[in-house]
Amino acid sequence: MTNRHNFDPSLKDAGMKDYRIGKIEVLARECIDGVYISKTAFFEIDLLDLKGFVHETADVAIIVAPRFFQNSSVQGNFKFEAL
Repeated sequence: MTNRHNFDPSLKDAGMKDYRIGKIEVLARECIDGVYISKTAFFEIDLLDLKGFVHETADVAIIVAPRFFQNSSVQGNFKFEAL
């Protein structure tokens, strides 16, 4: 779940109606032994397979079953398969 303006910038500024999404990333928090700590990393979503829904009047959007690119630069206890 995210804000609709992340998918549709014209919600924030009507002059941006011709803009398109170039990249979407999800910020994930590292989990150690079931406890989420302050270490975070971004994971990019494959836009070719992007499915989602936006609410017509509210600033709400849902990304459905996103497919993530493997982020080989991320270090730590991030579980890619859990994304």
